[in-house]
Amino acid sequence: MATKSDTTVLITGASSGMGYEFARHYAQLDYNIIMVSLDKERLSSAAHEISKLAKGDVHYITQDLSKADSANGLYKRVIGDGHKVDILINNAGFATAGSFATTSLDDEAAEMTLNMVTLTLLTKLFLKDMLQRKHGKILNVASLAATAAGPYMAVYYASKSY
Repeated sequence: MATKSDTTVLITGASSGMGYEFARHYAQLDYNIIMVSLDKERLSSAAHEISKLAKGDVHYITQDLSKADSANGLYKRVIGDGHKVDILINNAGFATAGSFATTSLDDEAAEMTLNMVTLTLLTKLFLKDMLQRKHGKILNVASLAATAAGPYMAVYYASKSY
């Protein structure tokens, strides 16, 4: 089994909130960190802050995971850069809000892609490598919205139940 200094954690949605806190936690434990998020400026700033705490390496990748085939692109980039992911934290997500009849179809399609499709594909892609090495962990972050229905967020609640 790998030592902590040989262990890499990939965290999506890592520029703020829980994703940033996951990165901060693992950086202080001597893990290598790969932070992924859409907002380049915010992610760069977050990665800079995490690198001050880190004992391992900190890398960041700016990528919109709500786009079709983004999971394959991220996987190929990470592997192509020579990283092996030991812990995958699928944390990225977003919500649309408003009356279902008037919310944006494009925004909701992107929301479903990110919250369900990308999460599933990243899990499957990195899981294969973990199984081959007989080592790895995956955390899929959900929401309390997964356990109940709520007004004006039909797609978010449904995608988090997934």
